[in-house]
Amino acid sequence: MQTGRRVWNCELSTVDSAFLLAGALTGASYFGEDTADESEIRDLGEAFGRLAERIKKLAG
Repeated sequence: MQTGRRVWNCELSTVDSAFLLAGALTGASYFGEDTADESEIRDLGEAFGRLAERIKKLAG
């Protein structure tokens, strides 16, 4: 697997999304060292969390 693209005709469930969000937020909070790699992990995890909040607000 090189990208996050879906393959075949698979579906994305809310459970899959919850696991992905939990992993991103856990990674963002776990990696706390002052290195470029860990900073990128935190930034991406936090950005994903902000995106999830925006989607939640749009859904009502």
